[in-house]
Amino acid sequence: MLARRFVAVAVAVAVVPTPADASVRAVGSLTQFAGRKACLAPAWEKLPCTRIRGAAIGGFETSGVLSADARHLYVGGAAGIFAFRRAADGALVQLHGRSGCLVPHARHVCDRVRGLPGGSGGSSALAVSSDGRNVYLMADTQPWVLITFRRDPGSGRLEQLDGARGCITPASKGSCGHIDSPNAYAYELTASPDGRSVYLSTAGRVLVFARDVSTGTLRPAPGRAACVNRGGRHGCTPARADFQPGQRVDVSPDSTRAYIGPDVFARDAGTGALTELLGTATCPFDPDRAPACLPELLNAAIAWRRSPDGRFAYALGQDGVATLEADPTSDLLGRPTAAGACLGDSNLCTPLSGVHEPRDIALANDGRSAYLTPGGLDPGALVVLARDPITGTLRQLAGRDGCLGPRGCTPTPVPYPYGPALIDPQGRNVYVTGTFVAAFRRQTT
Repeated sequence: MLARRFVAVAVAVAVVPTPADASVRAVGSLTQFAGRKACLAPAWEKLPCTRIRGAAIGGFETSGVLSADARHLYVGGAAGIFAFRRAADGALVQLHGRSGCLVPHARHVCDRVRGLPGGSGGSSALAVSSDGRNVYLMADTQPWVLITFRRDPGSGRLEQLDGARGCITPASKGSCGHIDSPNAYAYELTASPDGRSVYLSTAGRVLVFARDVSTGTLRPAPGRAACVNRGGRHGCTPARADFQPGQRVDVSPDSTRAYIGPDVFARDAGTGALTELLGTATCPFDPDRAPACLPELLNAAIAWRRSPDGRFAYALGQDGVATLEADPTSDLLGRPTAAGACLGDSNLCTPLSGVHEPRDIALANDGRSAYLTPGGLDPGALVVLARDPITGTLRQLAGRDGCLGPRGCTPTPVPYPYGPALIDPQGRNVYVTGTFVAAFRRQTT
């Protein structure tokens, strides 16, 4: 995720109780857990939440990820990584004892993690291998560091790999493995569905790591496959001039293609190498059709996300959210055939309540809901959208079901997010991580 380099803002108010008749609520609407189950936070946040053990004062700006089996949730950043199990109802419980936290400066309540300096600030991202045996944490500590953990699928416990296998960084000191990279800033991290590659998005290039499926160890892919950048400089695989390397790499479910922003890449299953295909997203204006994807929205987009079925994509920027449809043969994005209007501040879009600058979107596996989180200088709310799985159209839920947080939304503790909302595969729960962790039940019928 892209760093937010300013003071985070959170809403700290009483938790709204569950409505008496939850059955009448729209699919996708959220209800925060009651009492201290509603959120987990460091003690110094002074929130009515369950305390997160091991969180240092002033250093909890985290991203999150759910394990592939959805049994555990991990949040982490420069201050360390924290592990939680999901109870039967979806509530989060920090793992017992030292297994619940791994921090740079070991305390009697936590294990130690090498390669992190501690403190706060900078970007962070996490990824879990598809076999559930490894968790990867990237923290942009200037320079960035990429840490590899072995995961026990039963208990969720994490253990950093030994020696140079346990962390990789451009820094030339310490016990981590060294990698030549001119870019100190990193933003996004992705593990491929086939378990053979991990992709790290940095300021100037995408780095490609081959993953040893037996140990989880990461090594740069061979030769030019090790990186992708504009024009193929510094021995990387070339991409076109419009390539934006800070974007997250999304990989298709069959692992044959990858998507970076509006562009489509063929993926080599053996090396993980990415080769850009011809063409990019287009959205010519048509005055006779709903403006689902105005050209100006695409030009200013800072995040792109594909739907789980691959048929649609959403481009997000300061002015709103655009909907695009993928060509079934080329995967290139274009104007959707039947989607409704875009969402956002443009006078041609449907206005959004609760957020001025959407930064990320998460889509439920059932295709019926999406959740927007804010970015930039916008301390906005978690926005709840209904989604038509046939047309891809997004629509904000009515009234207070449409957002949680400030600005006339359901008043409930929601952190300033440092990444997209997390949705479990069954669609029963939604979690937001950032300055603390908030947990919700999701209406599924």
